[in-house]
Amino acid sequence: MPKIFELNYQSLYEINTTPESGTATWSRIGAGITSADPSNNESKDQTNYLDGDGYAESEIIGAQFTLAFSGHRVHGDAAQDWIASIEHELGDNRKTQFRYTDMKGNQKTGNCTVVDIDFGGGDAASKKEISFGIDVNGKPTVTPATAATDLAATVAPGTVPGTTKFEATAGSGNSLAYKLKSKTQGTVYGGSYAENYIAYTSGANIAATAGQYLCMYELSPYKHVVKYDEVALATGDIKS
Repeated sequence: MPKIFELNYQSLYEINTTPESGTATWSRIGAGITSADPSNNESKDQTNYLDGDGYAESEIIGAQFTLAFSGHRVHGDAAQDWIASIEHELGDNRKTQFRYTDMKGNQKTGNCTVVDIDFGGGDAASKKEISFGIDVNGKPTVTPATAATDLAATVAPGTVPGTTKFEATAGSGNSLAYKLKSKTQGTVYGGSYAENYIAYTSGANIAATAGQYLCMYELSPYKHVVKYDEVALATGDIKS
C-alpha cells in the first residue's frame, strides 16, 4: 500500500468573523498564509518516587490547543480583514470561535482568543509580513470524520453515444465534480479534502463505459467534500 502523506494545504482553518451576531460566518484562514503551527502546549509534572529506583514519572496536568499563523497581508480577505480590525481591542472583543478540519474530515472546534496580532513589518521591497495566534479556550471539541451526506443525484444516459450524465443541485457557493474509477472508492468522509476530480456542470455529458464507478461530489469552495454519491454504471446508464 502506498504511503499517504498529509500535506499542509489540505488542512482547512476557519474563524468566525461575526461573533457578535449570534450566527457564525466561517471565513477561511488561508489567503496569504505561509505557515500554520498547531501545538497542544502541554503542562507536564515530573516527579521521582522512592519506588522508581531513581527514575521519574510524568503526568500531563494541563494543556491548551493553540495555533500560530504567519504570512503576508492580503486586503479584501475576510479572515485577515477581521483580525486586523481587532488588533487594538481587548477582552471579549478578541474572542470568537475557531474550527480546524484535516484532510480526512476530522474536526476540532472551540471558543478562542485571537492573540499576538502583528500586521506590519518586513523589508521595503517585500510583501508586508503578518502574524497572529489562535488560543482555544478550554478543551476543543473533537469530532471524528463520518461518511459524507448522500448527494441527491440522478444518473441517466448522455446525449451522445458513449456518454452518461448526472443531475444534482449544489448548495450556495458550492460546486459539483466527479471522478470515474475502475472500482468503488469505499467510504468518502464529509469534510475530507478532494483531489483528482473533474469540475462538473449538472447534466453535462461524461464519456464513460459500463462497469466504471461514477463518483459524484458536492464540494465546498475550499475543495472539501460536502456531499457524495457513487454509482456502478450499467449499460442502461450509457447512451448507445
